[in-house]
Amino acid sequence: MSARKLERDRHYYVEGNTARKLQVVEDVQERTNPLLEKKIQRRKNKHLKYKISLVAVFVMTLCACILYLQTELKVSSQKTQVTNIESQYRQLRNENEILTAYLTPEWNLEEIYEIATTELGMINPNNNQVIYYDNEVGSFMNQYAQIPAEEQNETNITNIIGFISKGW
Repeated sequence: MSARKLERDRHYYVEGNTARKLQVVEDVQERTNPLLEKKIQRRKNKHLKYKISLVAVFVMTLCACILYLQTELKVSSQKTQVTNIESQYRQLRNENEILTAYLTPEWNLEEIYEIATTELGMINPNNNQVIYYDNEVGSFMNQYAQIPAEEQNETNITNIIGFISKGW
């Protein structure tokens, strides 16, 4: 017994006239303090508000990322459309230059006048054959009456006589 007693004495040392209880179970006190309960409820609400705001920020960030990706896709598709349209424009411009070069030969007005007078027998009109008009309204002209037939006949006869006199 003395060995047991020594072992027990090593673990517990008692001072004074009261001994310590070996197994103490603390009673859980119910919280009846309303200020303490309000404080705990505020902490819970604070944590809940923090969690809700964190989820809201996450959802807004996710929506912003999705919108950004959509606009990037639109921009890239529009870039490809612009590239296609530019290539079509270049092709049409090249075709236009080829057709312009084909349709406008390298002739000057002197050559045209030479061919018209010598080979085709054309002559310059007389002063009475040229009629000038002023177009003040716009780029077109309204004809309200027929041109007199006498002037047309004289003009045609003059052209025929001039053509015959130059030669066929």
